[in-house]
Amino acid sequence: MYLSIKRLFEAHDVYPILLIMFVIILITAAVVDYRTQKIPNILNGVALLAALITWTLLEGWSGFLFSFKGFWVGLSTLIIPYALGAMGGGDVKLMGVVGAFLGIQGVLNAFVLTSLCGGLYAVGLIVVHPRQFWKSMQRYWLTFKLLVATKKFTPDKPVATAPRLYYGIAIAVGTLSYLLLDLAGVDPLI
Repeated sequence: MYLSIKRLFEAHDVYPILLIMFVIILITAAVVDYRTQKIPNILNGVALLAALITWTLLEGWSGFLFSFKGFWVGLSTLIIPYALGAMGGGDVKLMGVVGAFLGIQGVLNAFVLTSLCGGLYAVGLIVVHPRQFWKSMQRYWLTFKLLVATKKFTPDKPVATAPRLYYGIAIAVGTLSYLLLDLAGVDPLI
């Protein structure tokens, strides 16, 4: 079930409030991630409960399922990078929250734009810090060679001086971009 934010605005008076609440959550997560390098469980937990309860109150059982399924799909989009040590658990849970608010199709569209934003962000870091990039590539190559030699994967510990990619910012910008495109009437990407 795909729910266009624009159609929801036209159908119900309460949906703009839900959208404003969601935007505040995204911006808060991005700012907290930038300041602390973490997205706290309390923020993700309260946001998830807000999405589940709100969708259930608005649409009944189908609203709950819409939110619940979106949450699990959102989690699944970032679980592999998390397992490989490329991002923190708060980022994964925030993407789950995006799914809880936007449903399956919405979170997949937001994920595509989030990935593009994250990629552009990473390229910017590489341009600004090329030496750190090549040092990281050497560490990753060594990790890969260890994997091949030992058949055991040991994720590399991040270097404290390496520039940080705050993925909460990429999630917020990518998701907000999707919302703006949807409100402008642009067809979904997926």
